[in-house]
Amino acid sequence: MKRTYRYTWLLVSMIASFVVPVGLWYLSEKMLLFELVDEAYIYITVVCAFGFGLLGFIAGYYADKASLLELSDALTGMNARHILLDHLDRLVFNNTEYGEGFCLIFFDCDGLKKMNEKHGRKVGDHILSVVSTVIKKQITRQDIAGRYHDDKFILLCPQKERNECAGLAEKICKNVKKISRKKVDVDQPQTLTAAVYEPPPGLRASTGELLKLVKRMTEDGKNQGGDRVIS
Repeated sequence: MKRTYRYTWLLVSMIASFVVPVGLWYLSEKMLLFELVDEAYIYITVVCAFGFGLLGFIAGYYADKASLLELSDALTGMNARHILLDHLDRLVFNNTEYGEGFCLIFFDCDGLKKMNEKHGRKVGDHILSVVSTVIKKQITRQDIAGRYHDDKFILLCPQKERNECAGLAEKICKNVKKISRKKVDVDQPQTLTAAVYEPPPGLRASTGELLKLVKRMTEDGKNQGGDRVIS
């Protein structure tokens, strides 16, 4: 969930705009360090209210932007790796303790490293954006998708079975291939190799062990030529 700092900074600025004039009044009237006319207090109060309010809004705006960058991947706008793994940890815990089912889908872009070397990083980034867009368009609100690492993506599907998720993975792979052919100026479309795994209820395995399993499944698929879904 996105953290909002804007209103916090506005509150801080409101307090500051009150404290500064009161502090000046105290130094002038009580401690007699200097003398201020009444009009000066009004002017100072207005300036402080406007100035601190503006500074608070700007500080909050950039704090919100920084917070959003912490939660999402800069290139694709998907969940960042650590957010994705937090969700996976929770799903694994609920599966182990309460038997709640879920599916883990792992996507690996075939040959993207060679594509980067041949056509440049900009083309590779465009392909990653296409992959992320296709994934986001195909998932439901309860699904959790994110960029795991470089050219690898993870899709978490709570309360879904393997057959349904295998069909979803097939559809995503097919659409990536179709859309990349149209939108990316390269000699061949981008393909994906995907692994779909549904942990049995109560499985006592760690998040790391599940990730190793789907990575191994994906490698097996790539060794078979890629462009396929292993489930």
